[in-house]
Amino acid sequence: SIAFAACLAGLSQLYLESNRSPVVSAYVQPAVLAVILFTNMVMRLRLPYAITSSVVMLSGDVLFLSRDHMLSRAEEIFGFGLALSTTAITLVANYSACREERLNYLLTLRGELLVGDLNRLNAQLLHRSESDALTGLANRHAFDAQFAELWRKSMVRGAALSVIVVDVDR
Repeated sequence: SIAFAACLAGLSQLYLESNRSPVVSAYVQPAVLAVILFTNMVMRLRLPYAITSSVVMLSGDVLFLSRDHMLSRAEEIFGFGLALSTTAITLVANYSACREERLNYLLTLRGELLVGDLNRLNAQLLHRSESDALTGLANRHAFDAQFAELWRKSMVRGAALSVIVVDVDR
């Protein structure tokens, strides 16, 4: 919608100012440049939309220059050359910005995946550190962590805590 509105405004300006005077015809060329700069750089449209709006504006400029008889051939070539070079430069800049944006998205996604893997591996490591390798039952480390938490809760509530510890391997 932004590309459509900008192109409509630029093409309307070209149509309304056509064949009025040499000064008006010369000054309407910056309208083309303004639309191209706005869509490609300021609004940073996605590349397909930027290309489309640029082609539409260049086509409108060619049509304007072919029908407007107020400018000399040299002025027409200069105006179109300026519009064409502006389009090329801004499309390269737009592509570069979109490429950087896509790369940042992929790097962010990669970081989120690595964090997820790290959390999963840390959970596995914690489980292994708190369980006996032979039986799979909780070990002394798990007991100490659980006991500390239960002790804290009983102190906060003012409740009693009972523990029975049995050493089965001796």
